[in-house]
Amino acid sequence: MRPYQKRIVIVWVVMIFAFLAILGKLFVIQVIKRDKFAKRADKIQKEDNTYVLPRGTIFDRENNILAMSNERWSIYSHKRMQSEDRSKIAGLCEITGKKIGWIVRRISVDLAKQIEKEKIPNISFIPEHKRFYPMGEPIGSLIGSVQFEDNAEKIQGLCGIEWSWNKYLAGRSQKIVIEKDGVGSITYTKERFPEELCGYNLSLSISSSIQYFAYKKLKDTCLKYKAKGGVVIVMEVATGEILASCSWPSFDPNIYSDWNPLERRKVGKDRLKNKAVSWVLEPGSILKPVVCAILLQEGVVKEEDRFFCQGSIEIGRRKIFCVHKHGDQTFRDVLVNSCNVGMTQAVQRLDDKILVDYLKKFGFGDKVGLGLAEEENGILPRGSLSALAKSNLSFGYGLGATPFQVLMAISTIANQGLLVKPVLVSRVFEGRNSLIKEYHSSGKRRVISERVAKQVSEMMVDVVEKGTGKAAKIVGYKICGKTGTAEKATPHGYDKDKVVASFVGWFPAEDPKVAILVMIDEPQAEVRYGGVIATPCFREIAEKMIILYGIKGSEIVRKNI
Repeated sequence: MRPYQKRIVIVWVVMIFAFLAILGKLFVIQVIKRDKFAKRADKIQKEDNTYVLPRGTIFDRENNILAMSNERWSIYSHKRMQSEDRSKIAGLCEITGKKIGWIVRRISVDLAKQIEKEKIPNISFIPEHKRFYPMGEPIGSLIGSVQFEDNAEKIQGLCGIEWSWNKYLAGRSQKIVIEKDGVGSITYTKERFPEELCGYNLSLSISSSIQYFAYKKLKDTCLKYKAKGGVVIVMEVATGEILASCSWPSFDPNIYSDWNPLERRKVGKDRLKNKAVSWVLEPGSILKPVVCAILLQEGVVKEEDRFFCQGSIEIGRRKIFCVHKHGDQTFRDVLVNSCNVGMTQAVQRLDDKILVDYLKKFGFGDKVGLGLAEEENGILPRGSLSALAKSNLSFGYGLGATPFQVLMAISTIANQGLLVKPVLVSRVFEGRNSLIKEYHSSGKRRVISERVAKQVSEMMVDVVEKGTGKAAKIVGYKICGKTGTAEKATPHGYDKDKVVASFVGWFPAEDPKVAILVMIDEPQAEVRYGGVIATPCFREIAEKMIILYGIKGSEIVRKNI
């Protein structure tokens, strides 16, 4: 055999052995050790991740969306990014200051696809959700917000309904498989998540149109009088359903949905509070109708009983003052004139324990029960009361109440003496319409007789027609109402320059449909009376309600026009 033929034979033999070796290796990889290498490939190409499904949607009474979760994508860099790559992303959206870790948070799906086309190495696209609040500021203090967290499993409500009802709204965790490319960057997942693992949806009694209008009027009033804050609550009398609950100052909850710590720090803690349930204050004269109802119910006074006001009266070592000297007046006039002296004289006829017991029956000293974590109990005096303490209670001092407690108590008179608990969350449901829980007012409880409720209602009509609430008048309608101007307590006594100006009432007087409470905290004006500051706000909201709900006027008033 010639030398070149030997070389050919050697080459062929080597090639055959090499082929057999490769074939053997492939047999080992693909057959014998197939499971081992398949697991290694899956580890490189796929990743099991815990994905938190979207929170539930919050709807108003007309199924308008108040809070929802939109699909978003975030970009995470595993390695230090090159300036050139960062510039590509920065040209399309706002980025963080980091070169490694989270580069972009919660951008739209379309924007994520644009960035993906740039083929930037070592970045991952992480699926997330962003909370969106269509109404923004007018609903902020009621609906609350969601705390932004790097770890999606730690996301929870920060305040308001989002916090208080978090156990229903929060989406549940789900393991998903995410596909990766050769360098380990997350590319895409086709995983679809079962709807039942998303958070439950809530339906509120709130009306978006009324909420927006009421908040606008509250804000306008507070800004006009440079007030510290304020509250407006609108409620259906018969059902207790809350149509609007506004606090000012408020905040835009969408700020907390963005990755923007600087903007979030600008929101003061006072803006996060829902003052309608967390603000405990001495309500002042708007409590007088309740005390009048108690005195009439117990039979210690009659409407025609007469009381004399000379502008002040001594109780123990203290003097109680009236704004005016009302002179000789009936008990009915005592309420119409908002006379502190007359109320003081009348309440001395009633046992102090009976007075406090009745106030408890009207709902003071206990939470209203709206399902909001911020809600306060309020404060009622304990033990026996001095003559002065009893006098103070007669015109709304010496106890602490939330705005909701005040409105519920006054609405008891509108409801012919029956206490109706307010309702805010009406339904909890899954998916489109699978009912989980339904909420109604927890029964009607009699507090005063129908006869006494009618008496006090007629007295409250005179407050608007003849007394301190004239600014609440609406042509063609009889309005029941009561004004209040409560001085605020300080460590050095009551401050005449710091007051809460209030008005509470309902309409139409003979067939109550809607009750409204307006409270303005520390208005800055020469005249700080509730009849001047708060009453016009009540009237404007009531006029809007008449249009929206088509509420008919009072028959007697219409005949006289």
